[in-house]
Amino acid sequence: MYDLYSDQTSLSLIQSFAVAKKPVAAVCHGPAVLVNATTPSGTPLLAGAEVTAFSNVEEDQVQLSSIMPFMLEDELKRVGARYVRAEPWAEKVVVSSVHELGGVVVTGQNPASATGVGKAILKALGL
Repeated sequence: MYDLYSDQTSLSLIQSFAVAKKPVAAVCHGPAVLVNATTPSGTPLLAGAEVTAFSNVEEDQVQLSSIMPFMLEDELKRVGARYVRAEPWAEKVVVSSVHELGGVVVTGQNPASATGVGKAILKALGL
């Protein structure tokens, strides 16, 4: 939330994975790294993709909204992602496709989603 979402090395790695059609995945606050990721044409990597991440409601419930650099749910929507969520603290895993490139993007809403994200990554890898 504070550094990787704008780190050029991180963004370059994400883009190279997406171009190679390798799975791109993140859980809880992790999808923040995808907010500024783009395709080689410069469009947001998540444009039109269905994704999830730590929700505004969950952020409010842990009373950390005021110290976050941005509300992740809002930023994902801002870049054109279709944000979906479960009830607060319930498991939610979303597998979608990377804009323009067709690779897989896997996101999980919160810590309860970590195991499901891992399983979705294994499936995307054919394992």
